[in-house]
Amino acid sequence: MLFDAASLYCDLSAVLAEHELQLQDSHGWNIMFSNTRPLYVDFSSIIPLGANEPWKPLEEWINCFLHPLQMITRIQVDYVFYLLGTKNWVSEDVATGYLYHKQFLIMRKLRRLKYRRWEKIRQEGGSASVLKLLGIMKREMSKYQVRNLTTRWSDYASVFPKTSEANIEKWNDKQRSVQKILLTLKRGRILDLGCNTGWYSLLAEGMGFNVVAMDMDRQCIDNLYKKAKQDDLRITPVVASPFWPITPHGPRFYDSLEKRFQADHTLMLALTHHLYFKQGYDVKSIVAIAASLTKETLILEYVPHTDYWVQQWHVPHRVDEYELDVWLAEVGKIFRRVEVVPSECSHPSSPVRRSLIVAER
Repeated sequence: MLFDAASLYCDLSAVLAEHELQLQDSHGWNIMFSNTRPLYVDFSSIIPLGANEPWKPLEEWINCFLHPLQMITRIQVDYVFYLLGTKNWVSEDVATGYLYHKQFLIMRKLRRLKYRRWEKIRQEGGSASVLKLLGIMKREMSKYQVRNLTTRWSDYASVFPKTSEANIEKWNDKQRSVQKILLTLKRGRILDLGCNTGWYSLLAEGMGFNVVAMDMDRQCIDNLYKKAKQDDLRITPVVASPFWPITPHGPRFYDSLEKRFQADHTLMLALTHHLYFKQGYDVKSIVAIAASLTKETLILEYVPHTDYWVQQWHVPHRVDEYELDVWLAEVGKIFRRVEVVPSECSHPSSPVRRSLIVAER
């Protein structure tokens, strides 16, 4: 997404330069996504470009797009987005990779020589210099392609059958149950919380829903973004979680995550046991946060404490506070109609079955 945002910025700047215009800002905060399509939204950033005027955005573009892409290529992804979220850009010294101090100094010197050449072109001023710079910048970007990495969860759904109904006989009980539930819902926006690589997001999109697919695993989201972009799907992949404390950017300008991503229907599948046993949330808090994101229907998967995978964690069990009737009571305080639908047995060696709590406002 960052690469596509940087490309959009270059393409837009080229069109503006041809009309003697430029952008006074060159950061990602002015670009938003409609599904997988980047859109530039800050029209007030468009200003005149004088015939001999140096192009304003070069330094900021380098720090907000080029340096982050360079670091992502070196697999420093989380650090990059931490810097973008707190410092708003990635400085030259941080972006200069090194093993030893002498190597760092050599690489920094080479980088600065390159930037001086770019600055010389910038000082020529006018549209011609902008177009020359943009050609250089796009060639530079092409060197930094995002790698496919394997994380703990990136292969989680690799053995799942395809989401098309032609493969429905290969689906498990949970997949069939979720499909039946989705068939009863009014088409609209679905938020798939903890979407992983997006099997249920793809299922919902194929059934006519507009989907926001949200997860904290960047590789899972990156894989889903590539697929959604390739197939032009109505899926907006997002690296975030309402259950994970984050440093929000620009509180003066942006609503909270709960407001921005509120949906008609919310899916929370294979997630609540992680929140309860690993992150320490209680049932009331989990339900309250899920409800704040949901306008109409919440589909929440209950995973018993006797589940095979929960048993493997060997974490202290607050069993009485976690039973199904506790979940139903908390959900019933907010939603007027609550139903329990069978899900799946998560492991061949265990007869313990999970449940889907379907709640309607």
